[in-house]
Amino acid sequence: MRFRKIAAALLTLALGFCLCQPAAFAATAADQHTQLQELPVSIQSTGETPLPKETLTVELEAVDNAPLPEVTTLEITDGETGSFGPISYTKPGYYVYTVRQRAGVNTRGTYDETVYYLRVSVVWDNDKLVARMAVHTQADLMDEKVSSITFNNRYKAIETPYYPDPYDPDPVTPPTPSTPENPAPADARPTVTETTTPSAPEPTAPASVVADARPAEGPKLIQTGQLNWPIPVLTASGLVLVAVGAYLMERSKKREKNA
Repeated sequence: MRFRKIAAALLTLALGFCLCQPAAFAATAADQHTQLQELPVSIQSTGETPLPKETLTVELEAVDNAPLPEVTTLEITDGETGSFGPISYTKPGYYVYTVRQRAGVNTRGTYDETVYYLRVSVVWDNDKLVARMAVHTQADLMDEKVSSITFNNRYKAIETPYYPDPYDPDPVTPPTPSTPENPAPADARPTVTETTTPSAPEPTAPASVVADARPAEGPKLIQTGQLNWPIPVLTASGLVLVAVGAYLMERSKKREKNA
């Protein structure tokens, strides 16, 4: 009887020990975690950098629900470096992230549009979880790894406005204008075009002489000179008649008085 009690007690202890081992292992695995302490990001520029320097935004995004840090955006001034992190992991696996820069607003700036792909491998190493990081620039992660995440921006030179030097030319004496000669006044009369009337052609005498068809001359009239001689005769005759008439009238008056 006593032996049976001792055997039952040992069996109970062994069973309890076996049941506790998986729970303890699970608790130990649950307590394991690792962190990616920091993920540095830099911004550089070339060209004529504006003053004050431009501050740009860099974003971290997770692919396939990968764990994220508390801060997923950084404000980084040109020429400086910022950092994401820490990122905690509690189980092995591969986790992928993208890192990109938002374009600035400077009109002279050309901003780096590179997208960086971050692959974090979480593995067991001597019963501990370890996180290893690799950075690529292609989404398939097949290209060579890059050593850092750096965005390189370029700025054009400021165009200096052109202001020509003031130029004071030597004074130039204008030439003395010559006195113009008085031109003859233009003839205001209308221009008459002389028209030449063609002369009538002279008649050509016929070859045979034609007899003159004019009528024969009649008796000639007395010419003016042939009438001058009767004028004095007629004048004297008139005077004699007037004198005779006057005498006869005077004689007649005397007879009437005497009667």
